[in-house]
Amino acid sequence: MLAPPIAALCGIGLTSAWKLYKEGSIRSLIMPAAFIAEGLVHLLMLSYFTTTISTTIKSIIIAAIILCFGSAALLIIYRICKKGNLDQGNNERFAKIFTTLALVGILVTPAIGSAAAITHSLSSLPAAGLELLSNSKSGNSMMMGGQNNSKNSQLIKFLESHTSNEKYALVVSSSASAEDIIIESGKSIMALGGFSGSDKILSLSEFKQMVKKGEVRYVLTGGMGARDSQDIMNWIQKNGKAVSTTEWKDTANSQAQKSVNSNNKKDNSSFQHQGMGGMNNETLYDLKGTVK
Repeated sequence: MLAPPIAALCGIGLTSAWKLYKEGSIRSLIMPAAFIAEGLVHLLMLSYFTTTISTTIKSIIIAAIILCFGSAALLIIYRICKKGNLDQGNNERFAKIFTTLALVGILVTPAIGSAAAITHSLSSLPAAGLELLSNSKSGNSMMMGGQNNSKNSQLIKFLESHTSNEKYALVVSSSASAEDIIIESGKSIMALGGFSGSDKILSLSEFKQMVKKGEVRYVLTGGMGARDSQDIMNWIQKNGKAVSTTEWKDTANSQAQKSVNSNNKKDNSSFQHQGMGGMNNETLYDLKGTVK
């Protein structure tokens, strides 16, 4: 939503700075100074990810920053050497080349961050940036709020073989927990906590009625969300039958889950017991026959 007006401001700013640069006064240094300042900002951004992004990406960004600094320096030197207004001949052409090179230099880093969203997407919160290219597992788990709602092929196979006429094949804590399963299986999934996990979409009596009618049977607890539906959660844990993890959980995902839990205990223990039964302690409950 903000991209068009920001792009317009950048275009207006660059055009105005270019006009000042051609005039030859002290204000002609505004444009190269802005390029240098932007290069320093990109250098600061890179410093946060020097140990977590690939050498190739770092090299490209560093080369772009050097290009920005070098072009800005040449613009300053060129402006000092050429007194007065720049004419439409070779003088202005060389200045345009240096300006273009500096502009390319400051566009490389945001371009890489934007492109990262194509191959390193966050399903729960779409975003872009160099952090998506980070190799830090603990950093990724923190960025996702400590959640581990990755696709679970074994869970989908379980639902396909154990559900039939239910209105919802599965109940989860929030839409962030549901979206991958919906995309992969095409089944209807209920987000008990709504979009963010904090909405109370059902009362306990309404939920029981759905169970009685056979509209819902399986509930996957765990993950951040459903804080306002704790009464439903307590009822599920008390009356539901826990399904063995060997029936619905991938072995690889189980090992990754244990690793995330271990990291969270060390780095983020305050978040261990939020939401539906804790953010990383997933349990699948079968509610068939619990309400007569």
